[in-house]
Amino acid sequence: MALVGRARTRHGGALRADLPPLVRAIAPSPSLLGLPLLVSGLAGLVIGVNGEESFLARISLPVTLLGLALFLGGREVFRHTWVAIAYLAFMVPLPWTTLEVLTFKSRLLDASVSAEALRWLRVPVHQDGFMLQLPQMTLEVADVCSSIPILAALLSLGVAYASVTRRPIAMKVFLVVATIPLAVLSNIVRITTTAAGVHYIGAWTLGTVYHQFNGTVTFLLTFVSLLLLDSLLVWSARSRAS
Repeated sequence: MALVGRARTRHGGALRADLPPLVRAIAPSPSLLGLPLLVSGLAGLVIGVNGEESFLARISLPVTLLGLALFLGGREVFRHTWVAIAYLAFMVPLPWTTLEVLTFKSRLLDASVSAEALRWLRVPVHQDGFMLQLPQMTLEVADVCSSIPILAALLSLGVAYASVTRRPIAMKVFLVVATIPLAVLSNIVRITTTAAGVHYIGAWTLGTVYHQFNGTVTFLLTFVSLLLLDSLLVWSARSRAS
């Protein structure tokens, strides 16, 4: 029994050593408030696996972990860990039917706005659904070219950026919410500039890194836009304060 007790103590000490210092310093205070979350997460896993609903089975992981943090650690531990645990939800892809509908609408939006922007740039273009018909060739806003495939990654970027910056809570929420329109706008800018490049420079621009690595380009454009927006908000807040 002594050996077992010592092993448990050493194992528990190792687990606590892996925790962040701030959480490690908090004395656990188990709370029954976490039990509904824990049960819901486990039930979601069972239903998702048996019902072959992958989204429900996957999303049950962060729900279960949130329940465990509150049930075993208490409110104080939960307060310091819920953001990191909830962040795991970004690794769960949306259900296929939902993703398909959103992608369809996104392709139409991206094509429509890009066509208007191209006309403003004096590029003769005719939009036919997802197609952008230029004098030289016809370009398609395909599924991979829409804003949706990379939106989850960009939204997670916005949450991570807002979490590590020392900003008022209202500003953090604004930055996270602003990530969505910034991502859509960045993708439209990429599509528009690609089509304009085809018209003014040549079709060979479709083989460049700018077009081939569309996700990376959109990601970088959104990140730069997020930095600029954050700087603008900070400057505006300081101007009002002075």
